[in-house]
Amino acid sequence: IRPGRLRHRLIPRGEREMLAFLLIAALGLLWLFVHRNGNLLGLASLTKRASLVVAFALQQLLMYVIAEATSVGHHFTTRSVVIAWAAIVLILTWALSRDLYQLGVGVVRSVRGGVVVRRARTLSVDEIIALAVMAAMFVIYVLIGWWYPPANPDSMAYHLPRAEHWIQNESVAQYATNYLAQAEYAPLLEYNLAVLRLLTGGDSFDGYIQLLAAVICVVGASELAGRLGLSRRGQMFAALFVATVPTFILEVTSTTSGIFA
Repeated sequence: IRPGRLRHRLIPRGEREMLAFLLIAALGLLWLFVHRNGNLLGLASLTKRASLVVAFALQQLLMYVIAEATSVGHHFTTRSVVIAWAAIVLILTWALSRDLYQLGVGVVRSVRGGVVVRRARTLSVDEIIALAVMAAMFVIYVLIGWWYPPANPDSMAYHLPRAEHWIQNESVAQYATNYLAQAEYAPLLEYNLAVLRLLTGGDSFDGYIQLLAAVICVVGASELAGRLGLSRRGQMFAALFVATVPTFILEVTSTTSGIFA
């Protein structure tokens, strides 16, 4: 056990951490569902970027429902959480089977036809630099999130203890505490922390919740720029502007809730 890393000793590390991909798969499938079936949601003609933002919101709605529902009768446990998210992934996979096939065929044709290369050649030098800077930044964030556990005061005072109490109590119901921030603040970020902890058996991915939210913020900024009439170059630099806000960089792999909110 590395310093600062809590591990549940009865859980094999390598096997359980793979369960985090249930959440990634759910987000990807929701993204495809929203993009292909926006009319059913009253959101016709969404771009891929807008569909991703909406899919993230839907995933968080499911996170809330699952955490609250399994807490009834104190069933907020690894088994219940795994069953719930696995069921969502299986249902979405079945419902989107035709879309998944068409997507796979489209990707193969794009690769063989050199579509990606042709699109890359249309980028200007400054657009390539902006993309490279953002890609390099997020690679660094991934490494920081893996190497360094959250250690800021707010994380230790109420974000992480809150999730640990829920896991211990097998419920997200209120509990007695002398630090009221654990009971008063909006709980959605900690729902994600607790679910990840139940799925993986550890805290290795805690910093990636804010990192995922950061990706959504950057994508959303470029989408908003496009809807305001900016060119592709303007949209890219709007995303870069958001990605380089100092507070954004400070919080991107922490377990505080600024970027997530």
